[in-house]
Amino acid sequence: PAWSQPRSWTGIANKDATSFTTASYVPSTPGATTAPASEASVASSSATSPIKPAQATVAPRPSPWASKHRPSLEAILSDSHKRFAAPLTTPRGLINTGNFCFANAILQVLVFCAPFYNLFSTVGAELSADFANTTPLMESVVQFLREFHLANGGNGSSSRSHHETGAPNGFTPTAAHSEPFVPEFVYEAMRLNKRFDLMRRGHQEDAEEFLGFFLDTLHEELLAAIRKSNARLASTKASSSKQVRGQNGTAPSGGTADGSVDGEGEAGDAEEESREVARPMSPSEEGWLEVGQKGKTAFTRTASTAGESSPITRIFGGKLRSVLRTPGAKDSVTLEPYQPLQLDIQPSSVQTVEDALLNLTVPETIPGVFSPARGGPVDATKQVFIEHLPPVLVLHLKRFFYDEAAGGVQKNCKEVGYSDVLKVGGEMVSPVKRAEGAVTYRLFGVVYHHGRYATGGHYTVDVLRQDGSSWVHFDDTIFHTVAPEHVGRRAGQNLSSFVGHDGLAYLLFYQR
Repeated sequence: PAWSQPRSWTGIANKDATSFTTASYVPSTPGATTAPASEASVASSSATSPIKPAQATVAPRPSPWASKHRPSLEAILSDSHKRFAAPLTTPRGLINTGNFCFANAILQVLVFCAPFYNLFSTVGAELSADFANTTPLMESVVQFLREFHLANGGNGSSSRSHHETGAPNGFTPTAAHSEPFVPEFVYEAMRLNKRFDLMRRGHQEDAEEFLGFFLDTLHEELLAAIRKSNARLASTKASSSKQVRGQNGTAPSGGTADGSVDGEGEAGDAEEESREVARPMSPSEEGWLEVGQKGKTAFTRTASTAGESSPITRIFGGKLRSVLRTPGAKDSVTLEPYQPLQLDIQPSSVQTVEDALLNLTVPETIPGVFSPARGGPVDATKQVFIEHLPPVLVLHLKRFFYDEAAGGVQKNCKEVGYSDVLKVGGEMVSPVKRAEGAVTYRLFGVVYHHGRYATGGHYTVDVLRQDGSSWVHFDDTIFHTVAPEHVGRRAGQNLSSFVGHDGLAYLLFYQR
């Protein structure tokens, strides 16, 4: 289990009153002071707080309509990808218990990802702990985020240096607030999923691969929680409706006053079932003809791996449009999901992130594609465009590649240029989307890989604090502020002497 003994979300929350509660918040601003919540208010905010027998009272009978009109979890989480204002938290280091720097770097950047933080604060407010362990990672993330306390103003100078306290210059957290910790509950939840079996302590793993596993698992668990919540809500609504009809002396539709059901109700059920079966298949199963510019048609389908939408895919997931042009045949268009977006940086023409995005669209020749019109194999052309951009865009700079001559996987140490602002549009996106204009992103996280080789090395991360006031560099338990000009890079520029480390950008995190 994700924890040794069953407990409610109240027990999972930080013992200190300044940790975030499930109540709504106001985005922090520099110099603002967050009033600590009292222990009583924290305890009373949980719907799962046990009542002692001596204090138990007979509660008024709730109106059946109260639960009937309660919004579903799916509806509550439907706009989580649009919430970019998050409370200002006090930074904390993460203890590396055995080559887990790759996980520490990813976990740190997710703390400062506003939609992600807001999503799981809402999940913690709406759901009680699931003691059946059907959503262990989701619950461990709620617990993990509650380990980061709200900042208490934090602009005054500390009497101790950040080298002594482990805190950045300008922060004055208490010892308890800034003390590094081991996210053991996250590791325990990972052990319950076979997807993470290869990520063992003592073995260096890939940060991008871990991010993918982590988000995929949260995607699945959130969908499971939503389905369970919907089923429970449907049952509650049905029970409430039956109770109201009973109190009013009316019978359910298709039934009699004594509760018996007549044949009309059975017919209604059969009709509903037939409607369900008669629904058309999804585009991922059949595809459709799409009319493009100048009336040109193309056969379009969605890749089967796209799956079901969740709050995670709505935050991080985008789509690519892959166009296969075969002489003598209609264009075949496939919409492929990405999370994150993989960027090839090997070509000499790629010197910046913008170059890498444009490189996606370079046509590729595919030999040996069968053409019915030609009656044999021909050379087809494949071209990829960005179809949909997510609220949080994660760019993976593919530094590791296989070199047969060198005898294995090698690391590309090219310094790729990027800045704190990224505009994605024009030739980078599909022609049907260009009229919508470019989308502007702001950088809030950079995961670095240190070392010359792909088989080892170390990971660190730079993150932008929630109020945009400063950048913080995390190296496991150690963290300090970073000048903004030392976060961005110019193509080919080596800034290791200025930034204090030799890491190369591996994952870039942008948000709208």
